[in-house]
Amino acid sequence: MRKLIVLLTVLIAIPILLSACSDKSAGTNSQGNNTNSQISQPASKSGDATKYATEMWDSTKMNGLDAPKADFTGEVQDTGVVKYLFMNIKKENAEKYVQYLKDSGYITSPLEMSSTKYRAVKDGYEVIFSCSDFNSEGIGSGEIQMVKK
Repeated sequence: MRKLIVLLTVLIAIPILLSACSDKSAGTNSQGNNTNSQISQPASKSGDATKYATEMWDSTKMNGLDAPKADFTGEVQDTGVVKYLFMNIKKENAEKYVQYLKDSGYITSPLEMSSTKYRAVKDGYEVIFSCSDFNSEGIGSGEIQMVKK
């Protein structure tokens, strides 16, 4: 009986140890793809945040919009929502981006909270653009979010 208990303990411990030593995270399938419905990408590990921003931005997820002139630090996706986080955006570029959103047709149910915070709808998609925390040099951070209505 004692041998049986030891054998069962070893048989249970081996798969646990093997899974703990695996390179894959819990939300990763055998092909290495993320299986979670919410996806988050970390900030760039390279020194070239601008290159990372270009690689990160997906215009199709953002209803065809171009990226604002900023250094992107993360992306969060969930069902019907995509959000990009960014930093190092100049206040004048944030104001120009709000105008770009208006010129791109995001004018239904607009809410302009400031020159750098804007929310509106176009063709069943709501865009929310918000920049703040501008320092004395006029450099700030923010986020842009696209929500499928």
